[in-house]
Amino acid sequence: MRVNLVVVAPTTEGYIKEGEADYLSRLKRLCTLQREELSVKREWGRLAGLEQREREAPLLLSALETKRNVWLLDESGVAMSSIEFSRMLSHAGIHEGGEITFAIGGAYGFGSAVLSRYGARKLSLSRMTFTHQMVRLLFLEQLYRGFMIQRGGHYHHE
Repeated sequence: MRVNLVVVAPTTEGYIKEGEADYLSRLKRLCTLQREELSVKREWGRLAGLEQREREAPLLLSALETKRNVWLLDESGVAMSSIEFSRMLSHAGIHEGGEITFAIGGAYGFGSAVLSRYGARKLSLSRMTFTHQMVRLLFLEQLYRGFMIQRGGHYHHE
């Protein structure tokens, strides 16, 4: 199965980079994972949230235009249990061409053009709010967990 992960801006926190590297290494045995970091201009960090989202939107749209089965990670999305998420991955692997794409927006989320194009499929990790960098690590852990559930591994406990 092919999994695409598109993220806005590079990861800057060292402990998150370490965690990402660990889960990316684990996931190599379970799927073909392509992680794409979109470069943003440093001065965009000084913009108001709405303006920053709108500047990032064309970058995301361009990165996602050739991807299949796109899901946005967004706090207003549908919440799933880890088992439900594992089933969604399995469904994508069997019925949706074996490919799924997840996008993580910047610090202020997704611009209106991205939401208008892909907003029908939004996934929430929690009703709580996390930094966009923390979401990267939490999501990679859930992705690993989802694949381990499919394989019947001892990683997930009920």
